[in-house]
Formats: sequence, C-alpha cells, structure tokens
Amino acid sequence: MTDVYKNNALKLKVLRVALNQENAVLLEASERAKNAVASKVASAVMVLRGGRPTATVSIGVKSRPSL
Repeated sequence: MTDVYKNNALKLKVLRVALNQENAVLLEASERAKNAVASKVASAVMVLRGGRPTATVSIGVKSRPSL
C-alpha cells in the first residue's frame, strides 16, 4: 500500500468513528425528545379525563378505556 492510501484509510476510519458517535448522540437526543412529548401527551390526557390515570408512556401513548 502506498502512504497516500494508508493515510486515506486512516482518515476514513477516524471519520467512521466520529459519525458513529454523532449518530449515537442524535439517537439519544431523539429518544429523550420522544419520551418528553409522550409524557406531556399522557399528562394532558390525564387532565382531560378528570385527573385519573388513563395513559401509559412507552413507545407512544396508549389510552385505557374509561371505566
């Protein structure tokens, strides 16, 4: 391998690591934002239903039927 090839291969490895780290940061931020929105929606549903617990927060918001 030539020095130029080795240098470019090393740069590519560094860029891949940086991209993977950036993706992990963005994924974590996305999860936090999704959970915050789901929590706000669940709180709003509880208030609209008279303060009774009516929703659970996981991936989304899932309402229980009123009793």
